[in-house]
Amino acid sequence: MKSSKLYAYSCFALLPVILGTIIGFLALDYYKEQYAYFKLDELALGTENDSSFSKVNGVPIHCVDLSDIPGCLKGYQESSSHRLVVWFGNSQIHAINQKSPSDETAVPLVHHVIKDAGGYFIALSQPNGNLQEHYLLFEYLMTQVPVDTIVLPLVFDDMRELGVRDSLLEILSEPGVPDRLSRTEFGRSLLANFNEEQGAGDDFSGLRGSVQKDVESRLSSLLESESDLWESRASIRGNMLKHLYRFRNWALGIKTTSIRKKIPARYNKNMAALKAMMDVTLRSGVHVLAYISPLRDDVKMPYKKSEYEAFKE
Repeated sequence: MKSSKLYAYSCFALLPVILGTIIGFLALDYYKEQYAYFKLDELALGTENDSSFSKVNGVPIHCVDLSDIPGCLKGYQESSSHRLVVWFGNSQIHAINQKSPSDETAVPLVHHVIKDAGGYFIALSQPNGNLQEHYLLFEYLMTQVPVDTIVLPLVFDDMRELGVRDSLLEILSEPGVPDRLSRTEFGRSLLANFNEEQGAGDDFSGLRGSVQKDVESRLSSLLESESDLWESRASIRGNMLKHLYRFRNWALGIKTTSIRKKIPARYNKNMAALKAMMDVTLRSGVHVLAYISPLRDDVKMPYKKSEYEAFKE
């Protein structure tokens, strides 16, 4: 009699765990199906904008990271031009608002102008791309091709961004890149932080050398091979962050027109990256065309005016 009561009590106590597990899996499956093609990097674009990465005659001229940059460089190497112009940037150069079928970004327009003048033009951009990432990409390009000119937008909002995204971290392991980075103070700081950044993307980075790490790694590999839900956990995590991001903005009343103040530590790191980039271009004889990205004049400035004016100066 006592054992049957204990069994009934145990089942009742486990009921919330079982129900929670079922609801959790259903929620995860919903996120996976509903947002299979969502890119967390593109969150800042909003629903009215579309990304557009151009090709000319099937050859890419606008790329993002190591997954497609070789294609952009191959187009240059197969051309008859000896003068490569590279435009670095953020979503301002790859996003189109309320896109129509005939719309295109400035990239193919500039490409044709430069080509008619005997040069070759490509663009590299990431959503919210910051100067630290532009510098890393520039050093990588210098190990691959002779860059003649870089076009560099200076965006105050991107000075609030910090670090290098995971999709660009692999550049730090490319041949010749560490050697080039070691020649500047900021480059050395990137190299020093590489292991930390690398570990941040590894679910088992804190368990290196332990039996637990080996067991969990094998279990994770087994689950990935048997369950597409487990394999999609990184994108599901991103989707959840997306909703939390939007909820935070709603709860705090944050809008696209909200005042965004300078974050001194991040601002200084981006300025250090800019200095390193300018030092390298000066030593290497690379021409630089830098410009302040324009602001819309039909809406209120989203920055503290004194900070923005100081940035421009």
